[in-house]
Amino acid sequence: MKKLITSILFFVFCSSLSAQIRETYIPETFKSPEPKFDIPLVELPEYISQFKHSSFGKIKRKNDNGRISNYDIQGNIISDSINYYEGIKVAHYSYENGKLISYNNLFTPDKKEVERQKRMNQIDAENQIRETGSAMVASMDSNQTETSYTAKFNKNGQIESYFWKYDVKDGKKYAGKNFEVKYDKNKVNEINSFDIVEKLYYQSDLLIKKEIINSSHKNTETLHYYYTSAGKLHFITTESNYDNSKINSRIVLKDSAAYDAKNRIIWHGLKSNYSTYSYDKKNRLIEETKYLSKNLYSKNQYEYANNDVTKMVQKTYDVKGTEFGTITEYSYVKNKLSEIKTEVLNLDINTKKKYGYDGENRLIFIKNLDYKRANLSTITDENYSTDTTIKYDKKTVILNKNSNTVRYDFY
Repeated sequence: MKKLITSILFFVFCSSLSAQIRETYIPETFKSPEPKFDIPLVELPEYISQFKHSSFGKIKRKNDNGRISNYDIQGNIISDSINYYEGIKVAHYSYENGKLISYNNLFTPDKKEVERQKRMNQIDAENQIRETGSAMVASMDSNQTETSYTAKFNKNGQIESYFWKYDVKDGKKYAGKNFEVKYDKNKVNEINSFDIVEKLYYQSDLLIKKEIINSSHKNTETLHYYYTSAGKLHFITTESNYDNSKINSRIVLKDSAAYDAKNRIIWHGLKSNYSTYSYDKKNRLIEETKYLSKNLYSKNQYEYANNDVTKMVQKTYDVKGTEFGTITEYSYVKNKLSEIKTEVLNLDINTKKKYGYDGENRLIFIKNLDYKRANLSTITDENYSTDTTIKYDKKTVILNKNSNTVRYDFY
């Protein structure tokens, strides 16, 4: 039995580590010249009106409930540390002329937590075997893990090479991945990485073709980019061939879009899965509809007043066409967001947020509220509570949300 349990335990600590990496801020490194479709977005007022530290000057330090991030005078993050129950993650960043040249993220597991999880996993495995005859459990590794990045720039400030490496501190050597970037007339025309070479071709400053050559698999993928007369990305095709042969190679539509007379995107996707977009006379998005397998999947609708979003209706549909969704209404006082009210369609589940400001028009609280609608015109308020408060003190701002505290210190 013990031998069987040992054999079914497998290493998935990388999933835990990936969660740590996802929570680590990594500044932009190399930006691919590959064109993208200009999909319209609506910036909702709750993300505009809530506290933004950038309006108080250059941030120096942020303490988010124990996660500490430090910044230089230019606003670049220079260190980031998080103390998890699984261990401690510490990241450091270095810059040259405002560009990231190195990054290092070291995760040190907590040995007591590793042992505790091993014991719990063994108990879990024994229970699974008794019930089903087999077991599948996760286990933590006690070794440190490190992710690092280094970059070099040419005299024009363009990145010419960068190197990513993931290392487990177990005495073994782990190879990283090196990228070399070449330019022609300040445009990226080749990217090399181990056994993969990407070649890029342009016409009138627009990328029209990219070849991805994999020498180990003897495979080449070619992407073609097509544009409208106004220079808008129209559609992308891809073609693959194996061992430099055109046999069994065919061109496939990868992505596409259509535009109206004002060059606004009104359709995006493929034959069966696509989205449509509608606008008002002020070029604001008023409707976004998505289809999956040609069936209506979701619809978002927006209303405006004085350039502010006042209403958003979000709906989704199941295979039978049954409608689900929410209606959100936004209210303003003196151009400041004062209230957000959300109602769930066909259900008596409703929420409200109220925003308060001080004499300097600074956000000082956000209150959450659940309410019930007694009839179509009467609202009965319940469960009224202060969710977020914000305090200001010269070069310090403190946000309290429930039991969480975020402190910003400024230069």
